[in-house]
Amino acid sequence: MNTDSGFSPFNAEKPSCVVRRFQEMIDAKPRAGLPIGHYAAVLGVSESRLTAHCRRHTGRSPLQIISACLVREAKHRMVSTRSSTSEIAFSLGFRDPAYFSRFFRLQTGQTPTEFRAAAGGANRQPAARADATAYAGRR
Repeated sequence: MNTDSGFSPFNAEKPSCVVRRFQEMIDAKPRAGLPIGHYAAVLGVSESRLTAHCRRHTGRSPLQIISACLVREAKHRMVSTRSSTSEIAFSLGFRDPAYFSRFFRLQTGQTPTEFRAAAGGANRQPAARADATAYAGRR
């Protein structure tokens, strides 16, 4: 039986295998807004068992693991692409860019804009605006 996630349920006998598969699922397609129960069902365990396995093997809850992955992916995209913060937010499954900004700031201590500026990420300034600014300076 396949699920929408592309991962097949399996016999989850070893807790370390459950955690490894969970982390692989998150890393393969980081998405905000999917309930922990979704991942547990795909992995063939209960939500409480997934939480217990994650805490035992990583010291973090499933939500903390997902949040860390989302932040890692968002940082990567902010540094390596010219996508706007809104585009990055939507691509990661956030329905509201303002919520994404609050989430990012809570996790990192910086807003996405502050992070991008400090990291020297791709600048999202349109070419037309840059030309207009250069032209205005020649007057």
